[in-house]
Amino acid sequence: MRFDPRIDRVSACKTISEVHSEGDQVKSFWSVCGSLPDPLYNTDPFGYKPSLAPSSVIDSAQRGARIIKDGKVLVHSDGDTFCPPSLVEVEGLGWFEEYANGDSTPYVAAYGMEEVDNVHRGTLRYIGWSETVRGMLDLGLYSIEPLEQDCQTPSDLIQNLTGIKNVPACKAAAEHLNLDNSLAALIRLQWLGLFDDDAIPTWCKSPREVVSDLFLKKLVHEPQEIDLVVR
Repeated sequence: MRFDPRIDRVSACKTISEVHSEGDQVKSFWSVCGSLPDPLYNTDPFGYKPSLAPSSVIDSAQRGARIIKDGKVLVHSDGDTFCPPSLVEVEGLGWFEEYANGDSTPYVAAYGMEEVDNVHRGTLRYIGWSETVRGMLDLGLYSIEPLEQDCQTPSDLIQNLTGIKNVPACKAAAEHLNLDNSLAALIRLQWLGLFDDDAIPTWCKSPREVVSDLFLKKLVHEPQEIDLVVR
């Protein structure tokens, strides 16, 4: 079941209606939501197990965002919404990353709050998500361009995308991103299998599809596991 954006919309409409019924105005609207693995089952270094298709997770990382601040529309270009993210503390759960999600501007009319000066709808993730996805975007791992003919393994893919073929894939990625190969983002990519020499499935025709396949195999809710809805 998808909780976002359905439950947050119901909650928002109820709250705004109550404010208006008391004769007051909504001047700032801020709403964030994230469906995340429960801390007990947060067992992978990405801190995420999608309840959506991997393609939807990839799409959300690539789209831009529009928010309203002090009465003006601010635009985040595609792929830059979490560069850098904000930090939000949730009582009893600790700190999370937060970044703008999609276009917030239609909600002024949808929620009937034409008087509002600030509107921000966002996504919550465990800390570390944004730096890793930023690195994946910079490497071209979400590209729909066809794989090169010599690309038989994830390791080949990294070397082709970086143009650095005389070193191991992990080092090639580190050089391309100007990072130390011991940093968390690269350790996550290694755990995901992007530096492995296993054969890429024949159905994968682009970097995006290689990543989708790895997400499907590695970021998995086991039958007994539950997720955590933070709102």
